[in-house]
Amino acid sequence: MANENRKIKSAKNAVFGVVYQVVNLILSFVCRTFLIKKLGSEILGINSLYGNILTLLSLAELGISNIMLIKIYKPVAEDDTEKVAQYINFYKRVYNIIALVIFVVGMVLVPFLHLIVSNDIGISNKDLIIYYLIFLLNTVVSYLIVYKQAVLNANQKFYVIKIFNFVNLIVQSALRIVVLFVFPNYKLYLILDCVVTLVTNIILNIYIDKKYPYLRSTKAMITKEEQKEVMTNVKDTFLYKLGGVLIGNTDSIIISVVLGTTLVGYMSNYNLVITAVNGIISIIISAIYASVGNLAVSGSPEQSNKVFNVTLGIFHYMAAFCAITMFCTFNNFITIWLKDPQYILGLDTVIAICCNFYLMTAITPIYIFRENYSLFKKAKYYFLIAALVNLVSSIVLAKFLGLTGVVLGTILCRLTTVVILEPPYLYKTVFKKSSKSYFLRQLVMMIVSAAAAAICIMVCNLFSYTVLNFFIKALICFAVVTILFVFAFFTTPEFKYIINMIKEIFRKLFSKRKTNEAEEVKK
Repeated sequence: MANENRKIKSAKNAVFGVVYQVVNLILSFVCRTFLIKKLGSEILGINSLYGNILTLLSLAELGISNIMLIKIYKPVAEDDTEKVAQYINFYKRVYNIIALVIFVVGMVLVPFLHLIVSNDIGISNKDLIIYYLIFLLNTVVSYLIVYKQAVLNANQKFYVIKIFNFVNLIVQSALRIVVLFVFPNYKLYLILDCVVTLVTNIILNIYIDKKYPYLRSTKAMITKEEQKEVMTNVKDTFLYKLGGVLIGNTDSIIISVVLGTTLVGYMSNYNLVITAVNGIISIIISAIYASVGNLAVSGSPEQSNKVFNVTLGIFHYMAAFCAITMFCTFNNFITIWLKDPQYILGLDTVIAICCNFYLMTAITPIYIFRENYSLFKKAKYYFLIAALVNLVSSIVLAKFLGLTGVVLGTILCRLTTVVILEPPYLYKTVFKKSSKSYFLRQLVMMIVSAAAAAICIMVCNLFSYTVLNFFIKALICFAVVTILFVFAFFTTPEFKYIINMIKEIFRKLFSKRKTNEAEEVKK
């Protein structure tokens, strides 16, 4: 029964998450269009650059949110409300310290902003500092109020957070459009973002307090021994977290310093699409994250390996479909959207962007299992190596290949670490077996993906850049990728497991609906 309940909750999380991301995608493009038209690509570049800088500052979080989530899985499953409340109280104290550290380090960076932002964008240093301080304030305040959301995630009620985020999105987007349309002012734009986000999180905290009143029943924290265990895990995750943040958030800074801040704005238009797609994928990750967490507590190596293989197939399919579709429609979309050729990146850069996305998505199961099985001790070194490879190769290649070189540096770092070095450690530690089957699966799925890409590109090149053809290309990619993956893997146990899981979810949902209808008739 518990297993079935997890599947229903995972499905609900996925549905709410996808709806949110679709609306978010639409509104993000509307707001981005007004931002570009009213304030220009220079502000667009600053917006993206500062976002990445603040993400780097959030390194102070050290991955403790994931550790705390893993720690409260067990007391939540055992309904030990006292222990959950103690963990949350400890979580609150740690996050208050993190907020202070981010603020201090963020302020230290202020005198050096002129070295990061190129001087060709025509924005005064005073305004650049004000924009940055608003970004910093928004980040710091969020760390003071989001700690209780871990309870919802541990109870697999991620969809509740998405509902609140949905309201925040609607209000925030409406205010952004009004500000940009009526009196274009970037300072007011950022301030309103801060206010709306703060109010939404406060209301969400009030909801959590009412839903889980036991969180206020005690001010006690976990024992000193438990605190020491958490902080030991934090130390283990430091290099791992450092590597992950450096890999994902240094590209914009490298582009700004080496190639110019305006170019960061051009790149951010493509990244907006990728962020939207990653947002939908992250919902799927979140929907199954807690389930894998429960599996880590009670599952056998054989069960874990089976779920991993299923997850691997799902994410490889998504990686292939999304990457191929993006390649076939990216410049088509930018042309239709912005109607200005200056925003279109070269074909070589688009290829690199899509390959990086494909690789990052395909190896997501490694990340999910690494997090839930706490494989930080050795993985931290892989990520540090990856970060160093990314930093050096991106800077060097940027000098010779421009934007394409920066992205190729990121691809190179993923290939040399997460794709090649980490899987053997995961298989040996968790599944208690050789990783040869993993690499064989990856190779077969990459070949299928490459075949799908070749077919889709040949067919999509027959269509010109129009709105209708944009959707036709997307449908072609969906059909080709789906047909090839089904044809290649329909006999595998993983494919049969996925089909049975989908059938079971729909059966449960319709069964519940029929029960509710029957009860209504009785009334």
